[in-house]
Amino acid sequence: MSCRAFYVVVGIALVLQSGISYSQVTMEEIIRSAYEDPEIKTFDEQLNYLDGKPYRLPFLQRMEFRSQNRELQADQQEYALRFTPANPWEVRNNNRYFKAYQSSLQFERVMILKEALLERYYEIIYIAYYSGLKSQLEDIRQLVDNQVAILERQQASSFFDADDYVELKMKQLNRMVEFEEADFELQNQQLRIERLYPNAHGRTISWNANNLITIDQLEKMVDSLTYASVLSTAIEYQKRKIEMASSEYKLDKANINVGFLQTEFDQRRVEQNRTPINLSFGITIPITNPNKGDMAKRKLEMIEAEYDLKETQHESQTDRTILRENLERLIARYRGLHEKIDQLEKSNLIQSLSTLKGGDPLIITQYREDVGKLKTLLLKIRRDIYFMYIEYLFICDNIQKQPLINYLSPELKTIE
Repeated sequence: MSCRAFYVVVGIALVLQSGISYSQVTMEEIIRSAYEDPEIKTFDEQLNYLDGKPYRLPFLQRMEFRSQNRELQADQQEYALRFTPANPWEVRNNNRYFKAYQSSLQFERVMILKEALLERYYEIIYIAYYSGLKSQLEDIRQLVDNQVAILERQQASSFFDADDYVELKMKQLNRMVEFEEADFELQNQQLRIERLYPNAHGRTISWNANNLITIDQLEKMVDSLTYASVLSTAIEYQKRKIEMASSEYKLDKANINVGFLQTEFDQRRVEQNRTPINLSFGITIPITNPNKGDMAKRKLEMIEAEYDLKETQHESQTDRTILRENLERLIARYRGLHEKIDQLEKSNLIQSLSTLKGGDPLIITQYREDVGKLKTLLLKIRRDIYFMYIEYLFICDNIQKQPLINYLSPELKTIE
C-alpha cells in the first residue's frame, strides 16, 4: 500500500470512529424539527394529560362521620354519617370548562407550531441569501482585483493615474470586507440552524436561491390561496378563550353547596324499642352567591376576549390583503430589475464605452462591477419576496397544514 493510500484509509477510519457525519442537511429536516420544539412538547404533554379526563368531579363531594353525647353518658351516644353530594350544575360546568380549555390548548399549540415553522423557514431563506450574496461578492471582488491588475500593468502608459490607483486599492479593501461580512453572516446562520436542529451539528449546510422555488411558481401558489376559504387558527383560538371565560363564569356561579343527606344512629331509641336509625337532609337556599368577586373577574375576561376576537378578525383580513399587495409590488420590481440586468449584459454599450476610452480594458471590468452591484440588489429583493411569501402562507394557515409541505422546494416536497 502506498503512503498516500494509507493516510486516506486512516483518515476515513478516524471519521467513522469519531461518529462525525458530514452528510448534507436537507431543508425538510429543518422544517420537521419544529415538532421537537420544547414549547410544542409542553403542549403535547398537557393535552395527553387532559385526554385522561382527570378533571372530572366525583358526585359525592364529602362524607363526614359525626358523634354526639347529650348527657355525657356512655349509653347516650349518638352517631351520624353525613353525605354532601356535588352540585350537578358545578359538575357539568366544570366538564365544559376543561373541554373548552383543552380545545384552546389545541389551537394554541397550532399557533406555536406555526411560529416554530416560520422561524425555520426564515433561517432557510437567510442561508440561501447569504450563500448567494457571498458568491456574488466574490465575483465583484474578483472584478476589482482585475481592475487593480490592469492598472498596475498600465503604469508606463497614459491610462495610468495615481489617484485612480489609490482609490481602486481602497475599493479592493472594501470589497474584501464586504465578502468577509457575508461569509461571517453565513456561518452565523449555520449556527442558528444547529441551535434549532442539533442534529445538523457537524454536517454540511449549503443551499442557495437556485435550490428554492422560482418566483413564477411562488406567484402561482399565492394566486391559488387568494380566494381560498381560510380557517384562521388565531380567530378560533380567541373563540375558545371566550368559551373558556363563559364556562368559568358559570362554574363560579354554580360553586355552591347544594345541601346534605344524613343517616343517624341514636342508642337511646333502642331502650325505647324504637328504630335507632333515622334520616335527615338539608337543602342550601342561596340568598347571595359568595363567589360574586370571582364571577365579576370572569365577566371582565369575557369582555376582553370578545374584543380580542373582533380585533383578530379585522387584523387577519387586513394583514392578508396588505401582504398580498406588497408581495405583488415586490415581484413586479424584481422582474423589472431582472430585465434591466439582462439588457445591460446583452448591450453593446460596454464595447462602445471602451472604444471611446481608447480601448481601455479597465472600463469593461468597471462596467461589469456595477452590473454585479445590481445583481446584489436583486438578491435582496428575492430574499424579501421569499419572506413575504412565507408570511402569506402563515397568515393563510397553510404553513402548518398536514401533511407538512416544504413550500420553499420547487417540487413542494411532502414532509413525512
